[in-house]
Amino acid sequence: MEQAIYDGKNFRYLTPIERERLQGFTDDYTKGLSNNERVKCTGNAVCVPLVEHIVSYFGFER
Repeated sequence: MEQAIYDGKNFRYLTPIERERLQGFTDDYTKGLSNNERVKCTGNAVCVPLVEHIVSYFGFER
């Protein structure tokens, strides 16, 4: 199920680049895939900055 955001007037879907940014990936990380595949990849991904933050508590640094 694709998520939409409400801007106060209308609903719209997040762009693939917005999805990549929210997950902590670089812009166009999934470039070259279809939009449907990009949505699946970012939807099933783990948020990189969150994992880095959690792991830092165990004494591991990047």
